[in-house]
Amino acid sequence: MSSSEVSPVFSALNQPNGNRKASIPELTVGRRGTTNSGPRLISTKELSKMWDMPESTLRYWRCAGIGPTYVKLGGRIKYDLADVEAYVRANKRKPSVRAHGG
Repeated sequence: MSSSEVSPVFSALNQPNGNRKASIPELTVGRRGTTNSGPRLISTKELSKMWDMPESTLRYWRCAGIGPTYVKLGGRIKYDLADVEAYVRANKRKPSVRAHGG
């Protein structure tokens, strides 16, 4: 790994002791303690409220291998909003001609 690929935080650790704090970039904290550049993670409860769907449906989907991608952090299930939005886009359907009673 070249020095250009090393994150600013790790490169700051290589600085002399007197200059470490000044060279570590500050992270801006967004809503619910996430950084602005990182993923926005929501819980099963939050997603069930967004979709007006029981949490048990989301649990079933996880066990069945369907539904949006999730991550498990310290035993807690979280959904990245980008993955949730991608799942919704991937499952959009156009109504058929028959659905309109044509």
